[in-house]
Amino acid sequence: MPTLPDFEALARLVPSPSYELPPAILSARQHIPPNKLEDTRARLVEWSRASLDQTPRQAYAFARIAAELGRTHAEAEFALLRALNRLGEFRAVVSHAPSTVVQFAASGDIEGAASAWCESAWAYTFIGDLQPALDAIAHARAATSSSLIHARCDWVHARILRDQSHYADALARLEQARERFQADQMHVEVLRC
Repeated sequence: MPTLPDFEALARLVPSPSYELPPAILSARQHIPPNKLEDTRARLVEWSRASLDQTPRQAYAFARIAAELGRTHAEAEFALLRALNRLGEFRAVVSHAPSTVVQFAASGDIEGAASAWCESAWAYTFIGDLQPALDAIAHARAATSSSLIHARCDWVHARILRDQSHYADALARLEQARERFQADQMHVEVLRC
């Protein structure tokens, strides 16, 4: 029976990015007892979050395995979106984001859905599709009153405004986002602003 350390080792086998998991991973997941499935998936999602800034390829691998453990787990799919964004796989993000939004909404997690919209908006900015990015930002803002989600929206919107040569507006949005991130002691996000 595979244990989480086995999955940690198996994550190194996941090519980045790939939608085909190596046979060793597919085989190992079949041996997880049903009562350990949720805990295993949650651990993999947490490992993905923890490694996102330092080793996005490893974050992708953990998220990919977690998502494979169950097709309806929004947190695993969201971790996959974030890792794909970090790896520059923007088209994959925009194709997967709608289903992640639906999964979060179906479970009643509106902030999760709004966060998925933000990831989608970020990816669209790199593809150069600014209107879908603005639409995703509008969906995220409308879905929740969370100041952190709105700060993330401001950060993405600033990128769009900068690309449109609206530098003063972009700077104002970045300052708003930075203030919110500072208030919540989110130091990495502050540095990104």
